[in-house]
Amino acid sequence: MRARKRCGTVVLVIAPDAGVADWAAENIDLGLGLGNVEPLVLGPAVVPEITDPADAEKDTELAVLSAVAHGNGPNGLTVVRAALVALGRLDQEHAMVYFQVIWSGSREPMRRALEAVGHGTADRRRDDFSVRAGAHGSRQTRGPT
Repeated sequence: MRARKRCGTVVLVIAPDAGVADWAAENIDLGLGLGNVEPLVLGPAVVPEITDPADAEKDTELAVLSAVAHGNGPNGLTVVRAALVALGRLDQEHAMVYFQVIWSGSREPMRRALEAVGHGTADRRRDDFSVRAGAHGSRQTRGPT
């Protein structure tokens, strides 16, 4: 990329796990005296835990990152639900992609918790769910219109 675009480049690592984030933040020695690379790491320590749906709606992408970074933690369900509310503000295509990112970053207990509160079932298409759940949550947050 650097040669093609003729610009500076960085290595960005998105690590939902704190241990992996710490490991990935270590300098990479290129060997032969060629220098090193210091990756930028986006992990739980630097991603805020967004639990308020109103805050999530203000910055949907950050809410999605928050759900991936903190969705399996102690406040995970609250964090994930806030992000899902924010998806209701997006077009269907983006909501589906972001939902898949959240779902992929969720461990089995979180997936079961979401299913238990009505956010998806095994026989329902996840992309369809993402739009309906997000829209439903947004209406709840904003109140009647």
